[in-house]
Amino acid sequence: MQLDFDTSKNWRVRDTAKAAAANMQSIGKAQTIRETVYACLKQHGAMTADKCAEITGLDFLNVRRRMSELAKINMIEDTGERLPSSYGKPSIVWGVIK
Repeated sequence: MQLDFDTSKNWRVRDTAKAAAANMQSIGKAQTIRETVYACLKQHGAMTADKCAEITGLDFLNVRRRMSELAKINMIEDTGERLPSSYGKPSIVWGVIK
């Protein structure tokens, strides 16, 4: 599955963020993580980034970033539901757009 994400439209303007995004893109890591996150949501249904990280074994921060990217390209959406994160804070429940 090929998921396109234009890093030139990244909301971050810091040079370090741009360099990190370019590096992730060049090694294909971001693409692979996005695909894994999307597949997890598709297979297991709506969930928080915490839960997706737990299921996939990926780093929570990477999962959260990839979920934001998937939402920006309209592949997943905020379901409106909130569940407590591992820190006890309200966390967005994300679901695949049908």
